[in-house]
Amino acid sequence: MAAPRGWRIAVPAVSALLLASGCGSAVSTQSQAPKGPIDIGVVTSISGPLQDYGQQEVRGLKLGVAYATHGTNKVDGRKINLIFRDSKGDPATGEAAMKDLILNDHVAMVQGPADSAVAIPMEQLAGQYKVPLVIDPAADDDLTTTYLNPYVFRTAANTYMYAASYAAYLQQHGGASGVTFYQFAPNYVFGTSSVKDWAAALTNAGATNAGVTYAPITATDFTSYIDHILSLKPLPKELVVTWAGVGAIALFQQMAQAGLYSKMTVIGAIGGYNGLTALGKSDNGFVGVTDYYYTLAHNAANKYLVAQYEKAYKAPPDLFSGTSFAAGQAIVQALQKAGDTKASDLTKALTGMTIDGPKGPITIRSTDHQALQPMYVVKLVWNQTAGYAVPTLIETVSAQASAPPAQ
Repeated sequence: MAAPRGWRIAVPAVSALLLASGCGSAVSTQSQAPKGPIDIGVVTSISGPLQDYGQQEVRGLKLGVAYATHGTNKVDGRKINLIFRDSKGDPATGEAAMKDLILNDHVAMVQGPADSAVAIPMEQLAGQYKVPLVIDPAADDDLTTTYLNPYVFRTAANTYMYAASYAAYLQQHGGASGVTFYQFAPNYVFGTSSVKDWAAALTNAGATNAGVTYAPITATDFTSYIDHILSLKPLPKELVVTWAGVGAIALFQQMAQAGLYSKMTVIGAIGGYNGLTALGKSDNGFVGVTDYYYTLAHNAANKYLVAQYEKAYKAPPDLFSGTSFAAGQAIVQALQKAGDTKASDLTKALTGMTIDGPKGPITIRSTDHQALQPMYVVKLVWNQTAGYAVPTLIETVSAQASAPPAQ
């Protein structure tokens, strides 16, 4: 498959002996043993700051594979064997785990991770060893722009799509002229990417950018940051909050305790079920964008996901269980279409693929392998029966309206 202009493909740094032996190819062993299981590697945050997201990802992925194979977990009679490795939220650890999966487990594909910083070296390995990587839920824009190569695919939404969806909603309702906004985000690639995208989207809608504050992703005490935001003169009308990690619940609780919600409108990406239930009434009134909440879509895939997830885990599926369900579907669909585990056939099968996922059709765009999908603008509304502020649909933004610029 020819690489579109601008794609970067790493050159394998392996010896002639390694190439001659076939150990440099993850798929060679699979193609020689067609009756054996199909090994798929999964590298994600089983521990570390994003371990909750990693758990959601793993659960959704398993259910997506089960759904796409009608409960057999097999393609053409061959069992799909998911091999899990913990990145611990550390890029070097994630890189080592993926390399081990490729060279020692000879996986046909790799799925993950939860952390965008971990995804960067994983992408480079995918290009180096020619092993397809299906990214979900990592959301940094650069994963399907700067670091993209022909072996990288994404079923997740990226940070641009959240901001673009909100901007599209604003444009439909008079824009944002006269609105000032300030941002608060974690100081790593996901946070900086989100800040860039929200700034562009809101200023294009007519709003005025008043600045940004970053905090370490490991932060759990946000008092000084909240005090700084409340000291701004004049106060911004809107605060865009982007956060990921163990401190998210503490952040929103501390904002509520400081009375921040009564002084400005808080907007941004909406978290998942676990975080919402833990926050209770703290984030009532928050307006933002989500790419999955279990009550918003009505289709066969979501019905299956909700029923099976509740049966297995005694709770509704969370945000990244919904998105990674689609990753499981994509992996199965690629194996079925390819008819084998050759990387060249799998990449062809993934390119341009449409998945009937839990939120409806998701298409992996041929030009940059970004998954185009509908997004949801919602408002969190306190529901006494549920015991938390529930995402209530304001508007569904089409896949076309939320799509990033084509590469």
